[in-house]
Amino acid sequence: MERIVTEDAEMDIRKMTIYARMMTFFFVGLLVLTPILAYFLGWWFLIPYGIWSAIGMYFAFKVEELKKKHNVQTYKEIIAFTKGETLSPNEKIMEGAKRPYQKVFAVLLSALAAIVISGGLGFILIKFT
Repeated sequence: MERIVTEDAEMDIRKMTIYARMMTFFFVGLLVLTPILAYFLGWWFLIPYGIWSAIGMYFAFKVEELKKKHNVQTYKEIIAFTKGETLSPNEKIMEGAKRPYQKVFAVLLSALAAIVISGGLGFILIKFT
């Protein structure tokens, strides 16, 4: 029984790694391709943009499913999980207490990153077109 649980967790670790890499690939590709497609296709760039975004979101949801399945949310928990380790009961309590604050911080940081990237791309497009 223990071997089966371990094999299942190892398979999920491999899946999470693959899904995270694919998610990163599609979202970085989105940053690179969006201005190029917008320049050459005009408003028609929204079609490949939407498809590319949907594929990236699919992988993001797969990562979230695995995180929920194994109850890993914070960075420390995710790192321990991908190494095949578990946190001590005290560490789990401490990480659980951090979750609400980390979620708010993640939203604010994401919003700031989106503003900076969008503003920078907008500036570049306006300046060079």
